[in-house]
Amino acid sequence: MVKEFKISQVDYIRDIIKYIQERLESAAVEDCIDINYTVRSGEKKVTGATLKIIDKSFKNYGDSNYVIKIQETVRLKTQNSIITNKYSYEIRNATDPSDFVRFDYKPYDDFPHFHINSDEEKWGNHLTYPKSTNIDLERLDCFKAINIFNSFVAHPNEHILDKTKNGRYLKYL
Repeated sequence: MVKEFKISQVDYIRDIIKYIQERLESAAVEDCIDINYTVRSGEKKVTGATLKIIDKSFKNYGDSNYVIKIQETVRLKTQNSIITNKYSYEIRNATDPSDFVRFDYKPYDDFPHFHINSDEEKWGNHLTYPKSTNIDLERLDCFKAINIFNSFVAHPNEHILDKTKNGRYLKYL
């Protein structure tokens, strides 16, 4: 099972580079994304991209303790879509290990394919839509996750998982 995104490979790479440059503090594009190539008939072709944004903070929120970690590898499916076998989009408080939200997708035998991990005591374990969260992870991609996380850093009193206060984040889906 793979997750498909309705965006061309060229647009994905262009847009994520733009997000990295415009939104993340001290993030070098070459440290955050690897372009994967192959050679066919003597010609170099892009086959996909590996996104690896690790512990980066948002511009304009340098005083925040929140950092993000975005990981996924995408590859071309059609001219207008890319696919991934898994993704992990996380925001966490660098000074409080229990303060984190991670959106995960991976086909599992024992766990839901799309789920949210967070402080289990406060929010529960392996949250799924619509049973235990109002966040539909099947509609999520890295751009939407970055937008949600950026908005959360601006409004940390409105927790992403609080169904009564997270309306601002749902609009990105």
